[in-house]
Amino acid sequence: MTRLCFIILLTLSILNSKTIAQDTSVEGKWGLGLSAGYFLPLGNLYNRFDGGPKIALKVSYLEDDVAYEAELYYSSFSSGKIEDLKFFWPYYKEYYPSPDGSSQMDFLGLLANFKFPTGLDWSGLSLYYSVGAGFTYYKHEIKNMVYPGQLTTEINMDFTYSPDVEKHTSLHANFGVGLQYFVKPEIYFGLSCRYNIIASGLRPMEAWLLEKVSPLQLLDINWEFIYYF
Repeated sequence: MTRLCFIILLTLSILNSKTIAQDTSVEGKWGLGLSAGYFLPLGNLYNRFDGGPKIALKVSYLEDDVAYEAELYYSSFSSGKIEDLKFFWPYYKEYYPSPDGSSQMDFLGLLANFKFPTGLDWSGLSLYYSVGAGFTYYKHEIKNMVYPGQLTTEINMDFTYSPDVEKHTSLHANFGVGLQYFVKPEIYFGLSCRYNIIASGLRPMEAWLLEKVSPLQLLDINWEFIYYF
């Protein structure tokens, strides 16, 4: 998925490239915007969740064709894959599910992003690349999973973990590419694709053959709208 985003955007730029006709009407202005998209887990995190929607509030300042942007975002993953996994109970050498198990992961982050023009443009649609950094708070919670370490001769399906919660605030960095289009001098629409890395992780869940996740890696794809004033 990551390669596909980069290949599509870079191929379009090569086939359709020409010099940007700079519009200075929003230079030195502030903008407010929203973005909506999808947060897709990568690596071992993909073994835990399929992903989920992502929304963000943005404040942007444009100077010398560079956009300086503050982003406050939220994303939530539900219905984790562990809910459908079975654990091995060695007493009877059989696998057992957790019928009432559930897992969820929430993200809340504040990022500073910088968008730089590439000098490539076609019919007003231009390509940029971006880098960003900040902090993300995340919470991972697993509930009602049957306890796999029971030492009785009969397994008790009602003997479950207490809610298992991991909470961290960690450094977050991202980089990517995007397309932007000003439908009017003050109104901007865009599409971005970014690779994200969060410098923390999740504990392994050996009974369900889930490895440790470290660091957290995600891909986000977002539609953006910004109004400059």
